[in-house]
Amino acid sequence: MYQIRKKRQLLIAAACLLGLASHAAVADLILTQRDSRLGIAYEWGYPGNIHSGVVAASETSINSNFVLSISGSDGGDGPLGDTSWVANYTLAADQGIEYSSNRIFASGSTSLFSFRGDQGVSTLAAQPGSSLELQFNNTQMNAFLLSGSMTSGARFTFEQFDGGIWSELYTGYGVDFFSKQLLLPVGLFKLSAGGESFSDGYSAGEAWYFDLAAAPAAVPAPASLVLLLTGLLGTAFFRRRSPRRLTP
Repeated sequence: MYQIRKKRQLLIAAACLLGLASHAAVADLILTQRDSRLGIAYEWGYPGNIHSGVVAASETSINSNFVLSISGSDGGDGPLGDTSWVANYTLAADQGIEYSSNRIFASGSTSLFSFRGDQGVSTLAAQPGSSLELQFNNTQMNAFLLSGSMTSGARFTFEQFDGGIWSELYTGYGVDFFSKQLLLPVGLFKLSAGGESFSDGYSAGEAWYFDLAAAPAAVPAPASLVLLLTGLLGTAFFRRRSPRRLTP
C-alpha cells in the first residue's frame, strides 16, 4: 500500500509540474535600436540682462542608464545698475531601461527647480525633457500585457511596422495609468515615450514609465485533455491494483 501511495504522489507531482510549465510565459523579443535624448533649457535674469542656456545629452546603447544634471547659481545687474538678480537652480533628467527576451521596461523623468532672489526672473523648460524610442523584433506570435503611467506632460506611443509604414497600436497622453492586452504577431515594433515641461516660476517636471511583458501562456485544450485522461487512467489503475479487504 505504501508503494502504491508513493507512485500516486509522484504522478500527481509530475502532472502539476507539467501544468506549471505549460503556463510559463514564452516570448523572444530582440531589441535592435535605441534613441534616447535628454534636454533642458533655462533662462534667468532681469529685463535687458537675460542669461540663457541649453544642456543636452543623447544615448544609443541598448542597455545603459544615464542621468543629465546641472546645478549652480547665476546673477547680474539690472538695466540701470541699481538692482541685481540671483537665480539658484537644480535641473536633472534621467532614464533607465531593463530588457530581457520576454520583457521591456523603461522609465524617465525630468525635475527642474529654480529659486529667484531679488528681482530676477526665471524660465524653465525641458525640451525634449526625457524622450526614448525603442525598436524591437518579435520573433513569434504571443500575448503581451502593456502597462504604464505618465504625468500630465508626458506621452506614450506603441507602433507596428506594417506595409512599409508605422501604424499606431496604442497611444496615450497624460494618463495616470494604463493597461492593455495585446496579441503581437511576428514583426518589427516601436515603443516611444517622453515628456516636456515648461514653467515661468519655480519648478517643473514630468515622469513616465512603460512595461511590455509576455503574458502567461494558457494551457492548450489538447494538453488539458491529455492531463485529464492521464489522471483518470491512473486513478482506475490504482483502484484495480489496490488490495481488497477480507470480510469476516
